[in-house]
Amino acid sequence: MRGAGPEGPGGVGSKWMRVNQLVRDSRIAVLALQETHLDERRANVVMEVFGEFITVVTSACNENGTGARGVAFVINKRLLKNAEYTVTDIYPGRAMLLDIKWTEERRLRLLNVYGPNDMAASATFWKTLSDTRVLRGRGVDVLLGDFNLVEDALDRLPARSDRESAREELTTVITKWNLLDGWRVSNETTKAYTYLHAANGSQSRIDRIYVTERLHQDSNAWGIQDSGILTDHRMVTVDLSDRALPFVGKGRWALPKHLLTDRKLQETMKELGAKLVDDLSSGGERTPLRNPQTIYKGFKDQLVKMVRKRAKEKIPKLQRTIEKVKQDLHATMNPAGGPPGAGEAMVPAVSPEKVLHAAILQERLDLLERRRFETKRRTVAARQAIAGETMTKAWTRSAGTT
Repeated sequence: MRGAGPEGPGGVGSKWMRVNQLVRDSRIAVLALQETHLDERRANVVMEVFGEFITVVTSACNENGTGARGVAFVINKRLLKNAEYTVTDIYPGRAMLLDIKWTEERRLRLLNVYGPNDMAASATFWKTLSDTRVLRGRGVDVLLGDFNLVEDALDRLPARSDRESAREELTTVITKWNLLDGWRVSNETTKAYTYLHAANGSQSRIDRIYVTERLHQDSNAWGIQDSGILTDHRMVTVDLSDRALPFVGKGRWALPKHLLTDRKLQETMKELGAKLVDDLSSGGERTPLRNPQTIYKGFKDQLVKMVRKRAKEKIPKLQRTIEKVKQDLHATMNPAGGPPGAGEAMVPAVSPEKVLHAAILQERLDLLERRRFETKRRTVAARQAIAGETMTKAWTRSAGTT
C-alpha cells in the first residue's frame, strides 16, 4: 500500500476509502495488504467507518507502527458475512496468519508476508518462519504477499537472480509446506511483473500467491492487475472454488440495460420489429424451414447480433485505451519467437530501450487504471447525492434497513 495516504473523512486514510471500493467492485473475499503502516488505533478508526462492510485485522511493526512495514487482511463481509476466523501475529509487521472457515468442512490458513529488502535479513526471515511453532506442524494453505525476492531470473526485468542464501531459505519453506506458485504454473514462460522501480525502469514479480497442490486444483483465473489505488505494486488475484459444490455457469445472456435507452439501437430494434411483422403477415405456404417459429427465431438471432455489436461500439474510450496499452505491454515483454524455457541462461538479454519502453507503458497503465477507478468513485458519489435521501434501494442500503 505504501502507507494509508492523507487522512480523509473521520480520520481514515484516503487509501482505505479506495480499499473498500476495491473489494466491493472486484468482489474480493479476502484481500492481503503489505506496507500498511496501520496500528490498532488506526485499524479501529477504519472499522468505525467501514465496519458494516469489511473487517480489518492488522499486524504492525513494534518499533514504528504507523511509519514502517505492517501487514493486514481485509475480509469482505458482503461475501463472508459471518465467517469464523482467528488471527495469529507471527512476526509483527512482517507476517500474520489468518485461519478462516471457508466451507462447512474446510478451513483455510493464509499467511500474509512482507519480506525484507535486505537479502541477509530475508534469509533469516524465511528461516524464522520455517521454524515457527505455529507453522511447524500443518504449515499453511496459502502463502501470499510482497516477498521482495524472486525465485527465477525470469521474474526480473532485466533478468537477474537474487542472492542464493535467501532463495534457498524460501525454497525450503515452499517445499516443506508443499506449495506451488500458481500464477507461474498457469503462465510457464510469460513475463509479467508486479513492481516497477520508477528510478531506473526495472520491474519484478515480487508479489506472489502460493497454494498447496490440493488447493491448486480448486483454483482458477490467476491474474496480475492494477488495483486503481495509488501504489507502486500491482495486485495478484486468484479465484478459489469448492469442488464439492454444484457447478454454476455464467447464466443466460441478457441485453445490457444501459442499451435500452440507446437511440441508435432503438432505431435498429424498430426496423427489425417492423420486418418481423411484415414477414409474419405475408402469409405464404408454411414449411419446416419457414414458419412463424423460425421467422421469430431469426428475428431474435439478428437482434442479439446487433445488440452485441452495439455494445462493443459503446465501450468507453478509456476502457479501449487501457486494453490497447495492456496488449502493447504484453507484446513488449513477451515478443514472438522467445525461448520456451525459464532460468537465467534461457532468458534473453533485454535491451535498455525495451526496459524503458515497458516502464513507460506500465506507468501509463497505472495512471489509466487510477483514472477509471476515480471515475467509478465519482459515479457512486453522484448516485448517492441524487438517490441517497429518496426511498430507493440505495437509500435502504445506506440506512441499513430491509
